[in-house]
Amino acid sequence: MKAFVWKLSRTVLAGVMILASGLALHNHYAGKSVDPVGEVCRLMGKNQSDAASDMARFFSDSNAGSGELDELQTHLDYSLAGKIRSFAWDGVIKGDVHDSYSGMGAISSDLVIFGDIRDLGIQSWKYLTNADDFDKWILILAAGGIGLTGTSFVNGCESLAKNTIKYVKRIPGKDNNGVLKVFMSGQLPRRYHESVWRLFKANEKSIPRTASTLSRIDDPRQIDTAVDLVSRNRRAGNAYIDLAGENGLFIYARTPNIMKGHFIKVLTRNPRAVLGLTNSHLVLHAIKILKKYHLVSFAVPMAALSLLLNLLPLPIVWGIFAGSTGYAVMTVFRWARRITRGAKRKGDKASPLHDIAI
Repeated sequence: MKAFVWKLSRTVLAGVMILASGLALHNHYAGKSVDPVGEVCRLMGKNQSDAASDMARFFSDSNAGSGELDELQTHLDYSLAGKIRSFAWDGVIKGDVHDSYSGMGAISSDLVIFGDIRDLGIQSWKYLTNADDFDKWILILAAGGIGLTGTSFVNGCESLAKNTIKYVKRIPGKDNNGVLKVFMSGQLPRRYHESVWRLFKANEKSIPRTASTLSRIDDPRQIDTAVDLVSRNRRAGNAYIDLAGENGLFIYARTPNIMKGHFIKVLTRNPRAVLGLTNSHLVLHAIKILKKYHLVSFAVPMAALSLLLNLLPLPIVWGIFAGSTGYAVMTVFRWARRITRGAKRKGDKASPLHDIAI
């Protein structure tokens, strides 16, 4: 009995390693289509300098970048004087929002009512002069901020919405999607406002990063998943969400809490492997089907094991796959041979009786 259990355990282990190493190889090759330089340039073309900077540093830290990425990062970095000017002049004084520093300045001034009075005056003047860039939502939220000065949480969330509207005017309209569009229109249910505010704080109070994340989420319930991910690693989390979108959050949300640290580790060391997993329609559909029948707990460990194997050099992963497959083939061959021998023996024992009957 013990011999049978041991043989069965080895066979099951070989099957698990075949699936996990095969999935790891699939992840590796599916993720090779990701172009780090192209992704950074794409974000720069959309005036998303904060997201572009995070992406460049993320790929550079994971050794998936190149010298061209370093040049782009140098171009995206601010000098100390530039940061102060963006915060004080653009954010506090003018109320413009185009990066994280101007956004923090604008919200800081809103929290002491100065910013709301400034925006109320600017938008009122634009309304009276029929200016093209007049925005009624900024006017409404500025007035609301003045009326709600005593309630710091609501005032903070209203300020975030108002200044996000200013920032979104600088990016292409097609990027104003998902929860971001609902949030700026004032239609996001109040119960999700605290989640948005926590996402803003997890992003080091960066409006561009927060807006980018919200634009990639369609289900407001995923905001908390994004908060957890970004809180663990802001740079990797934001890059992952931008590249993988809600599919990536779907995979991360179903990763056991004990494995989420390993998930981030694989993401930072071999991002293309994780992105290959999230871009696999076969894997996503399999997980959704298993979730429907409450069997997702079987798929998640397999996906987690494949990601851990992606930490190993590619030749070792190929060796594990080949060795496990070879062992499984030999096992099946031995089983088939035993079944054939057993059938032959039964035939030999039955033949004398057959002769007597005749």
